[in-house]
Amino acid sequence: MNFLIQFPHKRNCKKIRTFNTSVRLCLKGSPGLNLFIFDLENKNLIKEIENTRYKYIFLGDIIVDKEKEGDVNSFFEKIAANFTPGKIKYLKGFFYIIQIDKVKQILRVFNSVFSILPIYYYQADGYYLVSSRLDLIKENSKQVLRINEKFVLEKTLFNYPLFNDTLFSEIRTVPANSYIQIEKKIQLKKHTDITDYYVSSPKPWRKSLNEMSNLFLETVKGYYPGENFFISFTGGFDGRTLVAAAKKYKKDFAAYSYGTADCADIVLPKEHCEKINVPFLPVYLDRSYVENQFFESGLELIEKTEGNAAFSRAHYVYAAKLLSSKTSFIVTGNFGSELFRTIHNMPITGLIISRELIEIYKQKDERDWINFLKNSPRLNYLNMPRFNLVFEELIQEIIEYKNQGSNLTLNQNFYRFVFEELFRKYFGPEIILQSYFLCNRTPFLNFKFIEKLLKTGLSGVYDNFFEENPIKRFKGQVLYAHIIKKSFPGLLKYRTDRGYKPVDLLTPIGKFNILKSFIRKRLFRTKKSTADLQKVNESFLFNADSWKSFNIADEFYNKEYLEKKFLEKESIKDANVFTAVLSTNWFLRKMMA
Repeated sequence: MNFLIQFPHKRNCKKIRTFNTSVRLCLKGSPGLNLFIFDLENKNLIKEIENTRYKYIFLGDIIVDKEKEGDVNSFFEKIAANFTPGKIKYLKGFFYIIQIDKVKQILRVFNSVFSILPIYYYQADGYYLVSSRLDLIKENSKQVLRINEKFVLEKTLFNYPLFNDTLFSEIRTVPANSYIQIEKKIQLKKHTDITDYYVSSPKPWRKSLNEMSNLFLETVKGYYPGENFFISFTGGFDGRTLVAAAKKYKKDFAAYSYGTADCADIVLPKEHCEKINVPFLPVYLDRSYVENQFFESGLELIEKTEGNAAFSRAHYVYAAKLLSSKTSFIVTGNFGSELFRTIHNMPITGLIISRELIEIYKQKDERDWINFLKNSPRLNYLNMPRFNLVFEELIQEIIEYKNQGSNLTLNQNFYRFVFEELFRKYFGPEIILQSYFLCNRTPFLNFKFIEKLLKTGLSGVYDNFFEENPIKRFKGQVLYAHIIKKSFPGLLKYRTDRGYKPVDLLTPIGKFNILKSFIRKRLFRTKKSTADLQKVNESFLFNADSWKSFNIADEFYNKEYLEKKFLEKESIKDANVFTAVLSTNWFLRKMMA
C-alpha cells in the first residue's frame, strides 16, 4: 500500500504519473492537502477514522488480535481516541498512520516500529511531498533531482545506505523510530530511543527463560491469521519455533522454505513436516529458476525496492509470487536471531553486515577503521576521484553516530546500529517487496516482547562484540528450545542445520553435541561458505550477457574494472558484491532516464 501526500497543495496533481494507474484522491475536502493512495486492490489494508479534531488514515497490515481486542472497528476507534506518538511502537504489523490535525492544520506521518517501511520527504518552492516511495516523489517534484554520490558510496561499501540518504540529494528518509510533522516547516521527531530500554544489570538469562518463553507464546498467538497461512520453516531455530507454537494453538497452516533441493533449508523442514503432519511447500531454486526466473525476478525486485535490494535476493520475488497464489499471509522468523544472538563472523555476515561496517566498530583506533575503508577493495568499483569529498563527509557522519553511543559498551553501541539501521536497511526491502503480493508477519519484532527481553541477559545486546565462543553463544538459542518444549515438544528431537537438536540445548550432555557440531562446522567451513545454495553464482554466470548489456554510469562507476570482472570466474562472495553494484547501477540509470 503506497501513498503520496502533497502539502500544502500548490498545483494540480490529478495528472500524476505512477507505476500503478489506480489512484484515489482521499481527502478532497481537506484544505491545503492532497493525499493519493495506490494499489487499491488491497482495499482491506485501508482504514479511515475521523473525530472532531483529527482524521486518521491507516495503511498496511495493522494486526488486530480479535480475541484480546474485539471488534476491528472498535480497535481502530480506540487507537484514534487515545493516540500518542509513543504508543505507535506497541502496535503490531507493518503499516503507516497519517494524522491530519484539522484544527491546527498539521500533518503527521508515522510508520511502524523500527521504521521497516520508509517515509520519504522532499521540500522545494514552499511545498512538501511525503511518500512511501522515492519514485512517486521524483515523478511529482518540480525540479531536476541530483544523484546523491554519498548514497552510491555507502551502497558500494556497506550494501545499503547507513543513515537517511537516498539516491537523490533532495530526498531524505525519516530516521528510525521517528515521525514527520509538517506545519509551516518540516520537523522530524523521535518517538522511541531503543537505548532507553537498555539496563545496567539485566536479569540473569537462566532465571528469565520461563518468563520470556511464556511471554513469547502469549505474543505470537496474535500474529497468526484467522485463515490459512504459511510459516517460513528452514533448518534453523526461528521457523521451527513458530511452527511449534502454531501446532500448540491448532492453527490452519503450511510451511515453506527455499533453496537447492539438497540444502538443509529444504531437506530438514521437509523431513520434519512429514513427521509432524504439516503440509510443506519447497520453493526450489533449480536450473529452471536460474534460466527462466532469476533475471526478471531480480529486475522486479530492484524496481519494487527502489534499488535497496540486489539481484542476489531475486528469490524473494519468485517465492512471494508462488506463495501469494496459495495464501495472503506468511509468518516468518525475521529479526529473531538478531535479537537473541550477537551477530558474529560467519559467511552470511558479508551479506547482512559488510566487513567494512564490522571494522568501523571493531577497530578501537579511529585511524584504523578509516584506513580500512580507504583501502577497501569495494572502492575499485567506483570512479573514486568523484567520491573524495563525500567520502570525508561519510567519515564525519560515522564518527558523530558512534559518538552518540559513547556511553554504551561496544556491543551495545553496535546493537543501536542493528536496531536503528540494519533492521530497516537489510530486512526492510524483503518485507516491502513481499507486501506487493502478501503480508509478512514477524512475531519476534514485537516491542512489548523486545522491551522485556532487553531487561534480561537473553538479549544479544549484553553479549561480547562478535562473540565466537559456542558455549557463550549457547544461551542465544536456549529460549527457542524452551518455547518448543512448552508448545510442541516433538520438534525438540529433530536435527537443525547446526548439526544438533533443540533438545541438546536443554540437557548437560547436549552441550557436548553442540561442541562437536561446532568443531565439525569449523573443519568444513570453507566448503560450506562457497556453496551456492541460492543459485547466486550460477545465475550470475548464466546471465552475464544480460548484465553486460547494462549501460554503466561511468561518471560514478569504474567501467573498466566492471568489464574486467565480467571476464573472471567469480566466487559467490564476489558475485554477491558485483551483482549488488550492478543492481544499484541499473536503478540509478532508470531514475536518471
